[in-house]
Amino acid sequence: MKALLEFLKTLIPFLAAYPWWIKWMVGIWILFSAVLVICLVFTPKTSKSVTATQELPQDLNKISGDSRESIDLSLNSIRIYLIEVAKNMYQVGVVCEIANLDQSAHLVKDINFNGDAYDIAPRAPFHFRKALLQEDIIKGQIIGDNFLAPNKNKFFKVMLPLKIEMVIDYQPPPEIIFWGGWDIRIENQLISLLSNFYGNYDKTITIKTWENVLKSVSDINLEEISLKITPNVCEFIDKYYNFMLFNPDRTAKIDVYGFDKTIAARSDNGVLVFLRGPCEPPLTGGWIILGRSYPEVWANPKRLAIYTSVYPPGKDGNLKAFGVFAGCSEEMGVAGSAPTTRGGDILRFKGLRERSVSDLTSPLQFTNFRSTIATYVK
Repeated sequence: MKALLEFLKTLIPFLAAYPWWIKWMVGIWILFSAVLVICLVFTPKTSKSVTATQELPQDLNKISGDSRESIDLSLNSIRIYLIEVAKNMYQVGVVCEIANLDQSAHLVKDINFNGDAYDIAPRAPFHFRKALLQEDIIKGQIIGDNFLAPNKNKFFKVMLPLKIEMVIDYQPPPEIIFWGGWDIRIENQLISLLSNFYGNYDKTITIKTWENVLKSVSDINLEEISLKITPNVCEFIDKYYNFMLFNPDRTAKIDVYGFDKTIAARSDNGVLVFLRGPCEPPLTGGWIILGRSYPEVWANPKRLAIYTSVYPPGKDGNLKAFGVFAGCSEEMGVAGSAPTTRGGDILRFKGLRERSVSDLTSPLQFTNFRSTIATYVK
């Protein structure tokens, strides 16, 4: 500062010979320079800011946990197992196949069911006692390696806090039907997805067998489980409809999760089958809906021609029904006899979203829902 003052003194005689406006301009420049010098000297120094992305090692930076990023996943399938944890007590375990469709790796933390209801549908005789859900929701943490590489599919194993006490007379055990989607927690984000396919294993398994699932020593081949396509409805519905389906491929088969089906009629011209469920079934592989009842199909000349090409009239010339659901003859338009598919009592558990902590030690409340969804023949 002292040096600056000495410099100003030397300028005064020098500026005396110049016009007044030059003196003003020089004075303003000197004042501005003085202020700038003072700011630079007395302003505290700060360290250079570093973003969180720059601080991460290069390999960890590829794992996305930032809520600002969109995560592109697909829940390809869910395989359901009943694990015998004690005599006549079974806990539900699921193996979820998740596809990572983006360029970042992820850490999968847990998987939660976000629906409001599920069904227990018999596939063979069993005696139900009670179901216990000792959590506020059906959720479970990933067991084992939870790393999901970019552009890869991977199976993840989860033990759900849902137990069913029952006596199983014969295998296969009852089918568990989840009406709703699933929340997948990726680091701090929650991704809501619907599973494309479901499959229920055809035998109960031991705790040891469950522990070995996804290991090289496992006795269970995941590809052996028959998968059913998920219907176009994620919430439970207490009303069901019949659908006659046709496929020109005589080897074609169809299985829809939560739906039942009659025996199929097959010929060189294709296959006919009735499905029963809460909505129109998802159709792939050449399947089409002909109608909802026999009279509806038979009254349409084009559809009748398709029908009779697969299932021709009897010797008396009268049209025949190839199959009927028990108790549904009237709504399906069947007057005479036909091969019958009988259903068991569906145990439907509702109100999962309204459960509170005070309910956790009580058995789940259910209703007997008479339907022909299950293929249990009494």
